[in-house]
Amino acid sequence: MPQTMHELDPHGDTLLILTKANAPFAVWDEEEAIPHSPRPKPTRRAGAAEFFNFWYWDSNSWNRDNTMTVKTEETVREKPPGRTFAGRLPARKARKRCRSPSASPTQDDTEEEEIHMKLSSNHLVAASPYFKFLLRGQWKEGQTSSEFPHYTIRTAHWDEEALLLLMRIVHGKTRDVPVALDIEMLAKMATLVDYYHCHEALWLASKMWISRLELPKKYGRDLVLMLAVALVFSHEEIFQRMGALAFRELRGPLPTLDLPIPEHMARILDQKREDRIRKILASLHNLLAYLRDGRTVCSYRCATMLLGSLTIQMNLAGILHPRPVAPFRGLSLSSLLNTVEQFGRVRMNWCCKPNKLLDPIRSQNGWDMDRKDLEAALRLGDGEVLVVGQRKVE
Repeated sequence: MPQTMHELDPHGDTLLILTKANAPFAVWDEEEAIPHSPRPKPTRRAGAAEFFNFWYWDSNSWNRDNTMTVKTEETVREKPPGRTFAGRLPARKARKRCRSPSASPTQDDTEEEEIHMKLSSNHLVAASPYFKFLLRGQWKEGQTSSEFPHYTIRTAHWDEEALLLLMRIVHGKTRDVPVALDIEMLAKMATLVDYYHCHEALWLASKMWISRLELPKKYGRDLVLMLAVALVFSHEEIFQRMGALAFRELRGPLPTLDLPIPEHMARILDQKREDRIRKILASLHNLLAYLRDGRTVCSYRCATMLLGSLTIQMNLAGILHPRPVAPFRGLSLSSLLNTVEQFGRVRMNWCCKPNKLLDPIRSQNGWDMDRKDLEAALRLGDGEVLVVGQRKVE
């Protein structure tokens, strides 16, 4: 079985064996994490597409008797299969088909490689309560014999580079520690720190890495990774910024991606998101009914202009009919904010201004998570708050 040895302590008494290394990390499913918006296609575009799908002609439509043959959907579907643009195989599948027999994996390639690290038990115990419990207890990892004079610890699936970096820091090998990490590697380090409970050992290094990191500016996988980093390393400012951005852009439950993000926190964020969206939708539909009933302080002409503008914006956002219901998948606070702002930009020369009608909506329904919401998201119950991977009783 192939082996790779990393000697962090030549006289170490502990052998850490990593199997199935470099497993997929924080797998991101775009369709599951960012559901499609309920926004419908405009009727005008749908009509044009329908026209060209059902009635069209090409250079072969004219027969020899100067008569034109009109193609319909049925005749198109009966077209014999051939080499068409839509029928070509993707490049990845084509390469897979053309693979030669010699390119098939051999038995040596399929053997599982082991990563061995020769470590010091004293360093591990001093840095991590996890290793102290494992090596100083009555577990088999803490037992030695004449045949196996060293401690043996087995683990799996970790990223080899991240685990090696963690062990270098624990053993004081700071010369080989990089001064900057990308979000991917920093999230892997945060996951290891949370699992092995070695927050203090990496406190200084984490501050250095985070200070050199460019924070995500839109919702996506990097933002979820950064949320986990902020939680593990107790960076309150980054957590507030990333949490507020995620709160505005979420279109469904927050995907935790098997990261050290409590499920309770994701559930609270989704509940807060649903409550805000429900209130804003109710306010917009109430405003629509107010304008439809002609109860404006101005004229009929003003009411029709405002009603038409609001109806168009709500229809384009997919919140007019049918009215969205919980859990509002595909709908975010930022999309509602855009609907409100688009309606507020309507230019009118009469006394009723759109912004005056929107002020009650803006004041009653917050668009961001405030500090109380963030603290509620971190609350675990019974007055406990999640702090640096541990629990602190208030």
